[in-house]
Amino acid sequence: MDFGTVGRSCLVRDNHFLVEIVDNTLFHYDVSIVPESVSRATNRKIISELVKAHKDKALGRRMPAYDGRKNLYTAGTFPFESKEFTVSLPENDGRKAKDFRVIIKLAGNTSIHNLKEVFSWSTD
Repeated sequence: MDFGTVGRSCLVRDNHFLVEIVDNTLFHYDVSIVPESVSRATNRKIISELVKAHKDKALGRRMPAYDGRKNLYTAGTFPFESKEFTVSLPENDGRKAKDFRVIIKLAGNTSIHNLKEVFSWSTD
């Protein structure tokens, strides 16, 4: 039986993209935002503002990947294990300007080599 000959065709979307990482270690950080927001879009705006304000110094020029909830990843470590930031979102679409506390804590790390071992498979 050939693949793709049985069933109905459908559109499949995914939420990943190919990246090349120079550093061989991927770092995972836990993120807490106070007051808590239920909106991933708002959370992403908060982290975006944090990165704009602190990327060059406090974040050690690292560009994080954030899931919109509690997880943030970097290729290479931040220059801290735990740090608290204050982030202000400006007034927008009738919403008042608001300050948020963002706490970022190192949760762990893994070698890219280890990930390749786990996720490699034969294409034969």
